[in-house]
Amino acid sequence: MQASLEAVVPLTITAKDIAEWEGYLEPHDLHAIARQMWHDVSRGRTSGKKSVLYPPHDQLRISPQYSAVLDSLVGERLAWKLSALTAVGPKYAAIKIVGANALNRHLGLERSQSTIMLFEKFSMRPLCLMAGSQISAARTGTYASIVAETFFQASERFSVFVFGAGPIAKWVCLQLAAIKGRSIEHLFVRAHSFTSAQRLAKSLTHLPFPITPVVDTNGLGTAKLVVTATNARFPVFAQGALNEQAVVLHLGGDETPTGCIKDMLERGMLACDDIEMVSERASSSLAQFCADGHGSLQMVAERWGVKGLADLIKDKSLIDRPAHITCVGLPSLDLYVAQHVYEAFVSRCGPTAQCDD
Repeated sequence: MQASLEAVVPLTITAKDIAEWEGYLEPHDLHAIARQMWHDVSRGRTSGKKSVLYPPHDQLRISPQYSAVLDSLVGERLAWKLSALTAVGPKYAAIKIVGANALNRHLGLERSQSTIMLFEKFSMRPLCLMAGSQISAARTGTYASIVAETFFQASERFSVFVFGAGPIAKWVCLQLAAIKGRSIEHLFVRAHSFTSAQRLAKSLTHLPFPITPVVDTNGLGTAKLVVTATNARFPVFAQGALNEQAVVLHLGGDETPTGCIKDMLERGMLACDDIEMVSERASSSLAQFCADGHGSLQMVAERWGVKGLADLIKDKSLIDRPAHITCVGLPSLDLYVAQHVYEAFVSRCGPTAQCDD
C-alpha cells in the first residue's frame, strides 16, 4: 500500500486539454454534477472554506505597467486578490488558487486565472494539477440552471436578463439553454461594453432562444430571472426596475441597489449559497447592506429569515418570490467539477499519459 501511494505522480491537465474535448464540460453533465453536490451539501457529505488576501492597492504603483493604467477602471472593482478555495468530498479533496486583477484586461491579460490541485481524500496525496479557469466559469454557470430549475415550474415560460458578457455570463447562457431552453422566451444581455454584449450574443446564436444585446435596462421589467455576473462597483440596475416576481441571482460584487434588498426582505425572500462565506467575504450587496448598520449577515440571517440555497433545493415549499440569491461560489462545486474532469481524462487517456487527440 505504501509503495503504491509513493508511486503516484500527479497528472497535468492543461487548458488546451480541456478545450479540445467538449465532453469534459458538457452542460447537462455539469447540471447533474451540481445537483449531486447540493444533495451532498445538505447531507454534510462535502464542505469547504474560502480565504482571500487583498494586497494594499498603493503597491500597484511599484509596477510601471500597472501604475500606468491604475486610473483606467470606470465603475469596476479593482479586485486585486489571491484566493484559496479548499473542499473535501466523499472521494477527493481539492484546492483552487485564484489570482485576479481587473487591470489585467487593460494590459491584454485575463482578469483572473485559476489553478486546481486534486487530492485523493484519505491519503491527501496529489492526483492532478489542472487549469482551473474554464472549470471555474463553468461551475458558476450551474448556479443559473439550478436556480431556474428550483424557482420556476416546468411549464412556466419566462425571459432572462443577464448583466455581464464574460466567461461566466456565457456559461450562464449555456446552462440555461441546456436545462430550461424550451421555457425561455428571450434573453437580454447588457455589459459594460456594448461590443462585448454583441460578441457574446453572436457566439450563442445556436441556442434555442433569441439573445438580444442591449445598452439599457428597458427589458428588465419583463424578465423573471435576472443574473448579475459583472465586476461592477455600483448597482447595475435601479430600484423599482425589476419584475414584481423576479428572481435575482447575484454572482458579482455590489450589483444590487439597497432598495431592492429591502423590498425582497419585506415581501419576498433572501437566500445565499453559504451564509457564512457570503458574510465573511463582505463584497456582495447583501453583505454590505448588513454591515452598514446591522452588524453582519451572519448576525441577522436567522432573524431576517435568510435561507440557504441547499435548503431551498431540498424543500421547495420554502420558496417565495420575488427572491434575491447571493452566491459567493462554493469550493465544493469546484471540487465536484474538477473530479469529473479528472475521471473523464483518466478514462480517455489513462492514469499517466496525455491525450493525443
